[in-house]
Amino acid sequence: MNLIMNQNQTQHITQAILFLSLLLLSISVNAQGISISPTRMFYSGTPGQTLVQNVTVTNGSSKPLTFNTSTKDWYRDETGEKIYVDANTLPKSNSAWISTSEPLFTVETGASRNIPVTLHIPEQASANEVTNSMLFFSQIGQQADNYQGGVGIGIQVLFEFGIQVFNTPPTNTTQDLEFTAVDDLGNVTKNNESYRRIGVKVKNQGNTISDASVEMELTNKNSGQEIKLNPVNISMLPDAEQLIYFDLSPETKGSFSGVSFIKMSGTTDIRVAEKDFEFN
Repeated sequence: MNLIMNQNQTQHITQAILFLSLLLLSISVNAQGISISPTRMFYSGTPGQTLVQNVTVTNGSSKPLTFNTSTKDWYRDETGEKIYVDANTLPKSNSAWISTSEPLFTVETGASRNIPVTLHIPEQASANEVTNSMLFFSQIGQQADNYQGGVGIGIQVLFEFGIQVFNTPPTNTTQDLEFTAVDDLGNVTKNNESYRRIGVKVKNQGNTISDASVEMELTNKNSGQEIKLNPVNISMLPDAEQLIYFDLSPETKGSFSGVSFIKMSGTTDIRVAEKDFEFN
């Protein structure tokens, strides 16, 4: 049987082939096993010091991959989401201190490479401030032509991996996360679902980076019913303040005693905040 296709039919088939190619490529990308570690780099240096750590890049794909490196500044907004800005624009940035031995490098198939990352701390840097930035490893996409019935399709895929880079002066060792507020925020809608929301605000009053788990438990004063909400993991820079949300079913009714905990990593210290709630 002979088929005669007009221009529109050819265009539709081309688009279908492109869609399938992208779909198959996406599946291939997810399975090819590219990994970069660590995801966070912690330096502890003083002004004038130069420190070096390695980043390991592993290529589990079927072809060599080429990467370049770059930096950006970042901070967390009130809810803990990362916000990226240009390098060297935030007051506590260390983007300008970072260099890599190979700004452009290739990792062969099935191989791993250790890339030295050097932190040059300037003589005039603060001796008591924690600084941070983000180091990106970006795969350089390669153009490939696949021919289907004489139609050339070029697909370029880019990966970008971000590594948080911190420098904490050796004298900064105080962990101190404190509650600053616990509030009933009322009913909210998220992803077309309704919830009753509790907001817990935490401030890092210490002088070092603090990782912690924040928990919330509620007990019905009349029935004794206990509600344990999923803990939220946080990581906070000094002086940062973060709002953590705990969402309940909108059907939750009654008088409740609420207890929230901050459990800081690396210490047995626990912070506790208590508040009564009336859910009508």
